[in-house]
Amino acid sequence: MPAGERPNILLIMTDQQRGDALSIEGHPCLLTPNMDSIGGAGVRFSRAYSTCPSCIAARRSILSGQFPATHGMVGYNDGIEWDAPPTLPSVLRDNGYQTHLVGRSMHQHPPRKRYGFDSMVVDGWDSDYKQWLAEQAPHSGGWFGGGVTHNDWTARPWHLADHLHATNWTVEQALRFTATRDPSCPFFLAVSFIAPHPPLQPPAFYMDRYLRGDIPEPVIGDWAQPPEDDGLGDDVAPSGLVLTGERLRSTRAAYYGLINHVDDQLRRLLSPILGIDATTGRDTVVVFTSDHGEMLGDHYLWRKQVPYEPSARIPLMF
Repeated sequence: MPAGERPNILLIMTDQQRGDALSIEGHPCLLTPNMDSIGGAGVRFSRAYSTCPSCIAARRSILSGQFPATHGMVGYNDGIEWDAPPTLPSVLRDNGYQTHLVGRSMHQHPPRKRYGFDSMVVDGWDSDYKQWLAEQAPHSGGWFGGGVTHNDWTARPWHLADHLHATNWTVEQALRFTATRDPSCPFFLAVSFIAPHPPLQPPAFYMDRYLRGDIPEPVIGDWAQPPEDDGLGDDVAPSGLVLTGERLRSTRAAYYGLINHVDDQLRRLLSPILGIDATTGRDTVVVFTSDHGEMLGDHYLWRKQVPYEPSARIPLMF
């Protein structure tokens, strides 16, 4: 790359991916060769942590470079408009970059406020993806048509064709941007996946792959106390829960399956033959990270928002 040339920047983000949920970490069953290749070709930060293991606060930090105590969101509090400082996409935009977000929104308010992106095609509550899915598969029930929703521990295979999954759609939108972008300037493209955040519904191939393998058990500290009611009195979206047998196995298999599915789809973006390097002359910086982790049953805990390693440590590779 000639000295002084501004590279393109591709920021790939998953939602709720633990820092140890990579095969490059020595994970006993998870396959993530494409994510691993980012760190293998560059650098992997083995001790990266979320500024706050809660989605709105963490994503504000990614946008602003500020700690939660500075940007004002120290936990989960939805529906609050942010008087943002200069953000990463706005600084790049003001310095000649075309900035674009595809996939999972940055979970700010209002949902269509761009916070520095020139354009967005997003999945979220106010969702381009959900509108597209309703057109492609009417009367299917849409994203929640399989019967599991966005914070459930229940799991099942995706109930529609693979190409209709949000992960596939997100990569398709990223490829559409790279094919139609303004070639006269560099770009900042944020490719944001809802996976492996619930609903836990990977395509059947990925769920079956992990159900038939050896899935590690949760880590339970000798100090940890199970919830008194086993967590089953809190609908199906509790933060504390005792799962055993098929329920536990299915939940963990679906979580790993969602990550593996994202990884395979990333091959479409990262392939040296057809991917981003081939289409941009190897002048793109690739960053991979997540907003926070997932307890996944460790110490009888699920979801995030606690300062334990599975919740707070995240992947970070350049």
